[in-house]
Amino acid sequence: MTATPRRESEEEGTADGSQEDDTPQQQQRSRAMCDRAESMAIDEAFSLIPDQTTLPGPKLICFDGDQTLYSDGANFESNPKLAKYLFLLLKHGVTIAVVTAAGYEYQAEKYELRLSGLLAYFKEKGLEGDDLERFYIFGGECNYLLRLGADYKLHAVKESGPGGWMNSTKHISEAPGNWSTPTRLFPASTHASLPPLKAQNGGRDAWVDAGNKRVGVQVLQSYLGVPPEESLHIGDQFLNTGNDFAARSVCPCVWITSPEETTYILKSILRLAGVPLMAILNPVDYNKETQVKGTDEKKGIEKKKVDFDEVERRTSLMTMDVFTGEMIPLHRRASRDG
Repeated sequence: MTATPRRESEEEGTADGSQEDDTPQQQQRSRAMCDRAESMAIDEAFSLIPDQTTLPGPKLICFDGDQTLYSDGANFESNPKLAKYLFLLLKHGVTIAVVTAAGYEYQAEKYELRLSGLLAYFKEKGLEGDDLERFYIFGGECNYLLRLGADYKLHAVKESGPGGWMNSTKHISEAPGNWSTPTRLFPASTHASLPPLKAQNGGRDAWVDAGNKRVGVQVLQSYLGVPPEESLHIGDQFLNTGNDFAARSVCPCVWITSPEETTYILKSILRLAGVPLMAILNPVDYNKETQVKGTDEKKGIEKKKVDFDEVERRTSLMTMDVFTGEMIPLHRRASRDG
């Protein structure tokens, strides 16, 4: 009777047959190896794309915020796959704009809080130069235009004067440049145009908007010189009371119901544009999808750890109401939500 030799994986187990957790040093090496492999895969994949300044497909992609890039009422804190797809699009000439009902005026730090994880991903991956400046956020749907800068922070885009976004889009009858200032709500004379006013449904709340996403997308198309047929708007509110509905008249639209569906749409856009699969997926997912034999599916999977600094930040004494931008004490919010 011959003994069956144990497999190597069994020999590496503990005495009771269980597997020991990797040490912090092993986890760090594993993450570093995964990052290097992913970076090399992306570089190799991009070298296979035909020589062109931008990818074929939409040149401007606009996104709703809540329930499109992040859960309703939440922030974009951690979604590496979606962040990676947005990063790849920016790297290849596509302009990304978040056209959101969140109207914090030009208080950039409040928009940055909503997009904190995404901006951190851009910084970690070294997005720079023109690629960074192709990222915009349009607050109040069409009222406050901000652009990402070299410091990975959002900055107000000049409104008036030569090159100002309001001045350069006055040919659009309903554009904010034709509204009265400073309130923008009521014309100073009969020669000024009224902004479109409509009660909107954004998911958890309802409100009356001055302007809408049709105007927001139109202004971006004109300001950036992108024709409607090369634009795309992705959002979750396309019923006739939804605030994405109006965008249908100025560009093709995709109706999604969750950030997971947004992620799938962007993956499809990248694949149709010719980006090889190895650039879109991380090495582990790539091996799974292509069924490479002998792949250790545990490699490259980062174990979740508690980030105590992040826990402290989230449980600080103040928090922000994502719908109004108001900074409120946690105890007050808890009593209100209860």
